Amino acid sequence: MKRLPTRLAVTRLAVTRLARLAVTRLAVTRLVMAAVLALLAVTLSPDRAGAQVSSGWSVVQLPGLTDYHLYVPAKVDPELPSPLVVFLHGGGSAPSFYRSLLSGEADLLSTVLALPTANSALGWGAGQDQALVEATISSVQSLLAIDPSHVSIAGHSAGGAFAYLLAYGAELPVSSVFTLGAPFLAVTSVAGTYVPPIRMLYGAEDPNHEAALPQLVDQWTSLQVPFEVDEVAGADHNDFPTLDLLAGFDFMLANSRPAGAGITCATTDEQLCLVGGRFKVTVAFTDANGAGVGRVADMSSDGSGLFWFYEPLNWEMLVKVLDGCNFNQKFWVLVAASTDVAYTVTVTDLETGTVKTYGNQLGTAAPAVVDLDAFETCSS
Repeated sequence: MKRLPTRLAVTRLAVTRLARLAVTRLAVTRLVMAAVLALLAVTLSPDRAGAQVSSGWSVVQLPGLTDYHLYVPAKVDPELPSPLVVFLHGGGSAPSFYRSLLSGEADLLSTVLALPTANSALGWGAGQDQALVEATISSVQSLLAIDPSHVSIAGHSAGGAFAYLLAYGAELPVSSVFTLGAPFLAVTSVAGTYVPPIRMLYGAEDPNHEAALPQLVDQWTSLQVPFEVDEVAGADHNDFPTLDLLAGFDFMLANSRPAGAGITCATTDEQLCLVGGRFKVTVAFTDANGAGVGRVADMSSDGSGLFWFYEPLNWEMLVKVLDGCNFNQKFWVLVAASTDVAYTVTVTDLETGTVKTYGNQLGTAAPAVVDLDAFETCSS
């Protein structure tokens, strides 16, 4: 008898597993099984073992978004957990400007670098930039073994300000923050049992040294955010002394996000929070008219929710996060969408910082997603 094609075999295995669990979760799984049986198209999370990652610089495209520049030091073993630094370029600049400045520090400390390209030439904070950063982290985690307790975010100028907005205002689960010449932006609150510390580097001749640093010191003091300041005499906004950059990388590696130091989120118009607030789900999409953000429909449960793109009663997507720990010691992610627009679904485990993304290309009918190995986060 001929062997089944690999993807079909995986699909049937997923359906079989779901069927076995249906005795206790019939109401939860019936809709997902119907979607899988109807589409017979499963998109599983990328397998790191099948990925070919070379040392040095490469550029990775992200469906429906821009790209990021990935640097893997020669000493990094792709199968052993490594720290990751996501670095955001300055406004009006690009990752290529920073590659030679950062690779030396990464080599010395065996740290993986990811430099995403902002979605807008205007800089950070427009449109899908948060989805871009989350998708970058997810993509790197699919290619390399990344230590989730050592995922840091850094940035220069406007990129530095957006870095701390994501770490505190958007609750991106990172271990530390490192900014270079960042302007002041207001952060009103910080959630979670772990507050990532921040180190701020300024040249004494940088206009932001006088205009932003005092306000940031007051802000972090008020919010009880641990901070350090490195002020470099004679340096301006675009000066990056090697020893100070290395000290910033040392700072990021010295701070570890403890296991279980989660942030419990609450569902809003643009984010869905599932399984007691442990998992955060966001959706960004792109159609022929431009970019948009998926909105959460009014009806949702602790394990699933709906998103709409254009009209509140015209639902485009169902997302589920299911506790499969009694079955295979994993949390599962399932997505069923009825659209052909480009989209990126980002699911973040706020307890560990692990991020998974699932996407679709513009003009392609959306596949069903049944990822039965999404998050290895069950209690022992």
